[in-house]
Amino acid sequence: MRRKRLLGWALVALGGLFASVVLVSVPATADTSAPATIVVTTTDGTQADIHGPGLQIGGHDTLNPGANAVPAYAGLRKGKFPDGTTAWAYCIHVDAHLVPAGVNTTVLTEQDWDAVSGTLGRVLPKIAYILQAYGGTVDTSASITDQTNNLKAAAVQSAIWHYSDNFAVDFAPGGLTSQLQTMTNAIVAQADAHVGVGQPAAPTLSLLPDTLNGTPGSQLGPYTVALVGAATATLTVTGDAAAEVRNCKTNAVVTTAANGDKLCLFATKPGTATLRAATIAIVPSGRIFKDIKPGEEDRQELILAKDKPVPLNASVAGTWTATSTTTTPSSTTTTSTPTSTSTTSTTSTSTTSSTSTTSTTVAPTSTSTTSSTVAPTSTTSTTILAVLPLQITNTPQTPAAVAPTEVAPSTLPLTGRRSVATVLLALTCLIIGALLVFFNKPQPAFATAGGPPPAADRAAWREDLRRQMPWWLRRSRPRA
Repeated sequence: MRRKRLLGWALVALGGLFASVVLVSVPATADTSAPATIVVTTTDGTQADIHGPGLQIGGHDTLNPGANAVPAYAGLRKGKFPDGTTAWAYCIHVDAHLVPAGVNTTVLTEQDWDAVSGTLGRVLPKIAYILQAYGGTVDTSASITDQTNNLKAAAVQSAIWHYSDNFAVDFAPGGLTSQLQTMTNAIVAQADAHVGVGQPAAPTLSLLPDTLNGTPGSQLGPYTVALVGAATATLTVTGDAAAEVRNCKTNAVVTTAANGDKLCLFATKPGTATLRAATIAIVPSGRIFKDIKPGEEDRQELILAKDKPVPLNASVAGTWTATSTTTTPSSTTTTSTPTSTSTTSTTSTSTTSSTSTTSTTVAPTSTSTTSSTVAPTSTTSTTILAVLPLQITNTPQTPAAVAPTEVAPSTLPLTGRRSVATVLLALTCLIIGALLVFFNKPQPAFATAGGPPPAADRAAWREDLRRQMPWWLRRSRPRA
């Protein structure tokens, strides 16, 4: 019984420890650029207004030869990036709606490859290789009547569908079937001969931590730069603190930064400053865009055909606050002792009596074995003619200058699945511990069927009950 209660208290303490880890973890987020998006808008029921170079073809699933031929538009699709420029992409699936009927607009968000599972996830390196090797051969500015250009786009799309949906070309308009099949098979053969390429990295720009504090004359930092998709980012600083951006190692003023650089902000007066980083990065071909709204899992996915420049921005803040320092000043004190002139008048009366065979009269200050002297009573009058004033002079010392200090960055928080697991573990420990502590109480029998127990048995019962109670409820010894 006692061991269970001790185990319960241990679990409660462990749960509190896990909970404190979660509570003290404060997210440190900086202003970073959101993932890229593509907006596809059509006002044509046939969706011809979102078609780029390509052909209307037919084909079948090689794993299901008896299935009906699938008509599809094989070629580039166009949408808009947030900056208004055209986004060119290929469809990943042969038979999936990009913009469903009755809907004019769909928004697709950039996704990592790990968001794609199943067979498609395994063949994405091959598809990315096709885009790198052949995506640039299609001229997006060519006329829609340029059949050579349309054939190139249709061949690239058909090769992508070969890997994603086991698609094989059966038909192409204008007598181009044989040429399309030959071009598609050549692209597939080249892709089979290569291991494929890895996922192209998404462009990223961030500064962490998001804010730091210090005193005037101190250097705040480091702020760490994370940059993907561009070589450098341009730095600017604004605010009333008139701060400057420095390289934390060399203390040199900098205006650009690369991935992994450590930046510091320095100011000599109180105020705030905002550090901004900006660059033009590249969204590479091979990035996937998907409608991520709930219920749209079967919607068409696009894979970017050409590199796209996009602007990236990030910003962080620094604050310098003046601190008040209490200094006990040293003082020099000069004291003038007053000079006084006094006139003293003293009147003394002395009476001397003695008993002796010889009678002698002596002065008040003399001593005789045959006489005793009574101490005189005197009255003194003192007159102070002048008193000089007391002068005190304080000379405070100037406080010593505060040396610049560097503020270390705060610890980054626990985020994502780790924090969720920690919360669940804390709750589990607290619940189990509480059950063991508060619901594992002793159940003494306060009455017996055979009548009251003997005195010896009652004493043993009390002692047993005392031992089962928590230590803070026990008596040090049984009551006498």
